[in-house]
Amino acid sequence: MSLINKLNKSRSVILNIVEKRGFEIKKYSNFTLQELDTMISSTSTKNTNAIGPLDMVFENDNKLIVKFIINQKLRITNLTNLIQDIISTHLGENDTLILITNDKLNNDTFDEFLETVYQKSKIFIQIFWIETVMRDITQHTLVPKHEIVSVEEKETLLEKYNLTTYSQLPIILKKDPVAKFYGGKNGDVFKVTRPSETA
Repeated sequence: MSLINKLNKSRSVILNIVEKRGFEIKKYSNFTLQELDTMISSTSTKNTNAIGPLDMVFENDNKLIVKFIINQKLRITNLTNLIQDIISTHLGENDTLILITNDKLNNDTFDEFLETVYQKSKIFIQIFWIETVMRDITQHTLVPKHEIVSVEEKETLLEKYNLTTYSQLPIILKKDPVAKFYGGKNGDVFKVTRPSETA
């Protein structure tokens, strides 16, 4: 599949992700393939920390930036520098950065770096390989409805089920595709609603 078609499919899924996290997406909806092609051609490979034509910035109480890294080879050092540049120029505490890469990234050390950034600056960073965001997994018939519960609901949950700690609940990994989709962080609790009690 061509890059332009991958971008077209992935952008609609990314917009769904962003909307489910409470941001207004109208500004970035309904781009044509021709407009996307123009954006790809005008994306600079030199000033990578700048917000380019393909990238998206959403704001409500917090900021969420979606940055596409498609025209350059992915190297851990470059990616680390890019993240630090974006944080220093565009993001603050409780903001989110989502990076969409054309190359697949598998590196546990890099995951530790992202966790360290979150612990130090409370900036949440997620990296999605473009191939994994070309389909909306939450629309699949076998994926039940997931919701991140509020702090108050978490406290009620402990009382209701007579629990002393959240680790007594079933665990969902933050790398789980649905947890990634909703931006699940360590300590978040998901409410999973299945279509029937026996499902």
